Amino acid sequence: MVKVISTFKYTDIMTGDLETYHLVELLESTRVLDEPFKNTHQYWVLDGQDVTNKAAYLEPLDNPDRNIDSDYQQFRDKYHFLKPEDIKSARRALHLSLIEAAIFLGFTVQMLSDIENSYLMQNYEQEIKLSLLKDPAGLLQMVLKHEKFVKSKLRSQHLNADSVVSRLTALVNSDSSLQTGVE
Repeated sequence: MVKVISTFKYTDIMTGDLETYHLVELLESTRVLDEPFKNTHQYWVLDGQDVTNKAAYLEPLDNPDRNIDSDYQQFRDKYHFLKPEDIKSARRALHLSLIEAAIFLGFTVQMLSDIENSYLMQNYEQEIKLSLLKDPAGLLQMVLKHEKFVKSKLRSQHLNADSVVSRLTALVNSDSSLQTGVE
């Protein structure tokens, strides 16, 4: 069932004309990572168009990603996936640059950046790797297990591999809450 939430004016960036829109909301079936669920989506309908005609629906012009962002958020909440801001915060708490964290986790820099900025929804395998950012001792253990490989990847990005690994080691060893994964 379509629900009209509000009516408002918005300036068309192409023409500069002030136009009237209706904000409609409806419950829709959707999928994220092939998992089906229902979510409430919002659309804009130009005044004069039928608010029940899906062909008239526009993604919100002020944020075209609003519905997909909402789908990702609901998925993360339902399946306990890390949120982008939690991933970025955990990485920063470890004093890791985007490049360093991407190498440690086996991601491309672009992929990790896209996940942190909510342009990409991490899949389950990526989620498992990302959870290491919340388990610094586990991340360090994994890095040390594959130290030669990790250092080779760091050097290929013109990073001081010994310094990066030593920094993570010192951080984990100096903070007892990081050693046990307690936050």
